[in-house]
Amino acid sequence: QHRVAFIISSHPDDVRRSELDRLGKACAAFNGRGGGLFLFADNAPFFGQANAVLKALGVRFDLISSNDGGNFVGKDVPPNDYKMPRSNGEIKLPDHPIMTGIATLFEGETISYPSTTSPGYDVLATGGFEARSSSIPQPMVLAHNPRNGCGRVAVDVGFTKLWLQFRVGGTDRYIANVAAWLTNVDYLMQQVPKEKRRETFRFPPC
Repeated sequence: QHRVAFIISSHPDDVRRSELDRLGKACAAFNGRGGGLFLFADNAPFFGQANAVLKALGVRFDLISSNDGGNFVGKDVPPNDYKMPRSNGEIKLPDHPIMTGIATLFEGETISYPSTTSPGYDVLATGGFEARSSSIPQPMVLAHNPRNGCGRVAVDVGFTKLWLQFRVGGTDRYIANVAAWLTNVDYLMQQVPKEKRRETFRFPPC
C-alpha cells in the first residue's frame, strides 16, 4: 500500500493525450481515497503530467510558461552565504511543516508558474529572477490541505532541483518534509483517541 505518489512531468508530446487523461483520473481517485500527491513541473513545455492531474482534481490553475531560475530562495540568510545568486522570491510561509528547517531552497534552472490562483492552494514560496531584477516573482511551491478525507497536494514548478544543488540548495530536507506532510499522519493521528494512538494507529488504505 502507498500513501504518497510523486509525479514528475515530461514534454506532453512524449505521452498520448489518452494516457495523460488516464493518469489524471487515476491520481484523482488515489487522492480522493486519501493519497498524497507531489506534482513536479518545470519550464515550458515540461508540465504535461502535472497539468493533467491538476485538471482531474478540478484545480483552477494550470502551469504555464518559463521563468528564469538558477537562484536561491532564502529565509534570514545573508546573501554572501549563497553559492548561487539570490532570488527575488521568498519563503512566504516559513512556519508551514514543509518549510521546517529550510534556510535556502534552490528554485531549479528554469521554472514554470501557475496561470492564476486557486482556493485552498497556499503559496509557500515564490521564485524566478535574481534579487536585482525588477520582475515580480511567481508562486514556486504550493500546498493544498483539504481536510475532507481527500489527500494533500504539493506542487513544485522546478523539477531540476531534484539533481542540481540538491544538498546545497536545501532540496534534500525539502523533499523529506513534503513526503512526510503528504502522508497526512498528523491529521490521521488526531482521529484516534490519545490514549490509544500508540497501540491502535494504522494508516488506512488508499
